[in-house]
Amino acid sequence: MKPQESVCLKCQKDQHSEKLWEMHELAVEQGRYCSEHGKKEKLYPITMWTAGRGIARVCRIKTAPPFENDVEIIPIHMSCVECGLYLGNIEEDHADVLGQTCLECFTEQTGQEHYWYSYHSPSCKKGVCNC
Repeated sequence: MKPQESVCLKCQKDQHSEKLWEMHELAVEQGRYCSEHGKKEKLYPITMWTAGRGIARVCRIKTAPPFENDVEIIPIHMSCVECGLYLGNIEEDHADVLGQTCLECFTEQTGQEHYWYSYHSPSCKKGVCNC
């Protein structure tokens, strides 16, 4: 449940539907756990190129001196419940509406034409591509 006047750890935004808030909270809790170390790791906000802001867990790496204090930054992503691929920023922002599916799976589930994510335009004829 969303606390009053707080910011989402996952996307650093403060306006969500209740369902999206819960989805992001679950993704953070699941992503925070490091199976290699068997514990929950610290979280830090990150900015990923054009994908925007997000969250990452930070795991300490055991290495030889002088690098014994190295850390590995692992971004926390949400996965599509249908195909298992990671969701993009837009898909994560609208996961409550899309049912936590990627745009490709969502369009297939709803029977929509989905040329917009394909490399070929709908004007391409069979065997002949003008793209």
